[in-house]
Amino acid sequence: MKVVHRDLKNNEVAVVVETDDDLWVVDHVVRPGDVVFAQTYRKEERASDKLRPERAEKRRIHAGIRVEKMEFHQFSGALRIHGVLVEAPFDVGSYHTLIVEVGTKLRIVRVFTPLDLKIIDESVRDAGRPDVVFVSLDDEEATIAYMSSRGIQKVCDIKGPGSGKMFRTKHDDSYLAEVAETTAGVGGQYLVVVGPGFTKEAFAKYLREKQVLADRKVHIEAAGAAGMSGVNEVLKGGALSRFLKDSRTGEEMVAVERTLAAISSGGLAAYGLAEVRQALELGAVAELLILDTLARAGTGDALFDLARRTNADTLIISSGHDGGRRLDGLGGVAALLRYPIG
Repeated sequence: MKVVHRDLKNNEVAVVVETDDDLWVVDHVVRPGDVVFAQTYRKEERASDKLRPERAEKRRIHAGIRVEKMEFHQFSGALRIHGVLVEAPFDVGSYHTLIVEVGTKLRIVRVFTPLDLKIIDESVRDAGRPDVVFVSLDDEEATIAYMSSRGIQKVCDIKGPGSGKMFRTKHDDSYLAEVAETTAGVGGQYLVVVGPGFTKEAFAKYLREKQVLADRKVHIEAAGAAGMSGVNEVLKGGALSRFLKDSRTGEEMVAVERTLAAISSGGLAAYGLAEVRQALELGAVAELLILDTLARAGTGDALFDLARRTNADTLIISSGHDGGRRLDGLGGVAALLRYPIG
């Protein structure tokens, strides 16, 4: 995301959406009651002397709407903001929908909280973080998944030729070729090949011999299973921490696992709104984890303010990966502590 204008005295920030991940940022910063401005298209109805009215054509206009609701599905590539026109060449007071996508310049007018600004600033910082493609496979099936800075999305499953002796003796690269071809169409700077057994090594060998995906940085990691469970396994275990040290999702999942381990062992950790708030008020929190849905709802603002006042680190955890779902099971908020709170 690129911030092109920031005037907090007048409660204005203008941004340019550069990636699909930036749509996540807009969805979590903009809330009902805010006013947003962008270029959009709208039909202008015109009177006519004809018996049959003329068909209206859409005009490109600059408009501002007061937000009532938003529709966003992660990885969908578009965010829809619904509301009432407050500034436009025509139809002020009517309902309209802004379509926000990559390339959209958006001016947001609201009282920005410190948590809002943290989310925006981190999105600017994360712009250079790598996108990662996972191929999690065995001899029966391959799963291709895409990991950006805000979550993991399964792209597809590809059926293999079978298992056991038949696969070992059948000299047929069509399965590996199909997996490689599909992976090439996904993009990403890094390729992580995971899974049980020897199929992952066979795939990596195929890539080397055929000079396929030669522009990717490839890493191989063992997992107890193929599919998304294998992807989550290597991420939660932190085995990729050196390879994916710049990955936002990897950082978040490792942080959640570290906190869960402290909770299960009875260590220095707290979870749930009441317990974490108490720990923050006592200045006992070293690292605060807040689920993105709490940040969007505004619940996280007070917690983040407490964390800032007590010099605690704060990490916003995306609900778009397994770590976020596990944090949701703890009430959406957890913390590592500096000392016991009783």
